[in-house]
Amino acid sequence: MLSLLRGKDTAGLREELIVLRQMQLKLIMQKASSNLDKQHQIRQVRRNIARVKTLLRQHNVKV
Repeated sequence: MLSLLRGKDTAGLREELIVLRQMQLKLIMQKASSNLDKQHQIRQVRRNIARVKTLLRQHNVKV
């Protein structure tokens, strides 16, 4: 995952961040309605968001 993210430019990282945030919201809503079977997905998405934000900060881009 990290090697794929490092290959992206700033615009690509911002798009990935938007997709991950949407996925996070969807998973949280599923958890609230007791439809989420794989609880670990929330943690994975949260950590991927942190990875993208870290790479954006390394590019000196305000998040």
